[in-house]
Amino acid sequence: FVGLHAHSVGSMMDGLGYPDEHQNFAFENGMDALALTDHGNMNMFPHAHQNSVAMNKAGKKFKFLPGVEAYYHPDLTEWRAHYEAHLVEMREKKKKSDEDDGSTIENEEETKDASKWFNPVKRRHHLVLLAKSSEGLKNIFKLVSLSNKRGFYKFPRIDRAMLKEYGKDVIVSSACIGGPFAYDTFYSLSDLDKSQLNWKVLDDPAKMEKVLRAIGNTHDQLVDAVGAENVFHEIQFNKLEEQHLVNRALLEFCKRNGLSPIATADSH
Repeated sequence: FVGLHAHSVGSMMDGLGYPDEHQNFAFENGMDALALTDHGNMNMFPHAHQNSVAMNKAGKKFKFLPGVEAYYHPDLTEWRAHYEAHLVEMREKKKKSDEDDGSTIENEEETKDASKWFNPVKRRHHLVLLAKSSEGLKNIFKLVSLSNKRGFYKFPRIDRAMLKEYGKDVIVSSACIGGPFAYDTFYSLSDLDKSQLNWKVLDDPAKMEKVLRAIGNTHDQLVDAVGAENVFHEIQFNKLEEQHLVNRALLEFCKRNGLSPIATADSH
């Protein structure tokens, strides 16, 4: 087993421990490689690289796999239009607020609509990027830079066009229930209440087909960007009902299309 999805202290307010602690722990438990995929940045890359070099010099055969868990949006041009409309709306609200008596009026519907899954401005999907070569590593560095320059609103985003331009020697996997295939699953079942999202809903053939069509569309887009051999469907095992639902959909998609899924710990 090689962990292909892991977070260190470089994932602020989310991961703990420096890269050397993660790498040493992996080695001490019989593993000879580990990926580091912090959220939206590669700030820990030098630390991880230097420690892996030191480990190998000490006779500990260990491979550091550099990567990032990026925030992905299919089309930043579309996202930017939503974002600019949002800014206009916020300016108008502020102007109106400045003109009133200063009292706060609670918008119950707006307050309860907090999910980022379907909010076009907050929309972002986790997508793990791993470097296959030095060129792939340079491309991931470039994507991280561009995500901050072109797609930043609380989180840095990349899109398919960026991924296609800088996708050579880059592997992508679909991350957790914040990933793009999970989004396809939840969006396809958006007529259901969140409490109903469990693997049994896919016993309904019509629902299964609807989910698989959506996943297939996103899969084809990612294949167009980085190549079929570099796109992986990632399953994880935890106590979240939504995760079991996504796992079932991905396993069925892989089975029908002759693909091999990968399993990750998403360790922190």
